[in-house]
Amino acid sequence: MITDSKYPIKRYSWQREAILDIIRDSNEHPTAEWVYNQIRTIIPNISLGTVYRNLQQLTEAGLIKTHQFETGKMRYDGIINHHFHFICESCNRIEDHVVENLESQFVGLMHDSSAHINHSELYLYGICETCTNKTRL
Repeated sequence: MITDSKYPIKRYSWQREAILDIIRDSNEHPTAEWVYNQIRTIIPNISLGTVYRNLQQLTEAGLIKTHQFETGKMRYDGIINHHFHFICESCNRIEDHVVENLESQFVGLMHDSSAHINHSELYLYGICETCTNKTRL
């Protein structure tokens, strides 16, 4: 529930919570249009503008993250802890990879330098296993 988060949004909205659930339940790194199409199965009369407004509020509250990757379209990510993305250059699939000690490595970097890291993004590009196997056939 949004109101239980460490980044509370002042006014509760069941529409916003439904949008957040859709993003967190998705492995797609969805676009706003994809979220809109999914939420319409739950809330048929919701507008695309309402979806965009709620995505902005969820992002500002730190409950979701945004990425543009190479596609140019804004995509939303329900995983907000440190992780990296693998993007297939053939099919454009985006995979999340959570590394157990990744956060501790960032802390070590901050300790070893005078830099203050606010956030990080790591994107790895290549060909996924599915596309690699297709080219072998």
